[in-house]
Amino acid sequence: AELASKGIDVQAQTPLYVTTKMAKIRKSSMTVPSPQSYAECAARHIGYEAVISPWWAHSLQLWLLALLPEAVSVKFLDWQHQAIRKKGMKKDQEKAEEKKGQ
Repeated sequence: AELASKGIDVQAQTPLYVTTKMAKIRKSSMTVPSPQSYAECAARHIGYEAVISPWWAHSLQLWLLALLPEAVSVKFLDWQHQAIRKKGMKKDQEKAEEKKGQ
């Protein structure tokens, strides 16, 4: 809104998981698109809404999450991220032990 007077529209796109090296997700699926698929979808949605999650499955997930009481959604997201962190730490430990054994 603050840039509208200068003819600039701003849009925030909120993706969830996309297959990337950073996310360490290698296989795309219905809920986890490839970078190419996500980028194509995201580009098609430019200019329509100020805040959007353009991948249909991400949009559905965020909509369902918004239906929950905030305390429940926060607890769920915390549980999900703690599980991801635990898996990553386990993988790091295995790599360190493998390196140590060489």
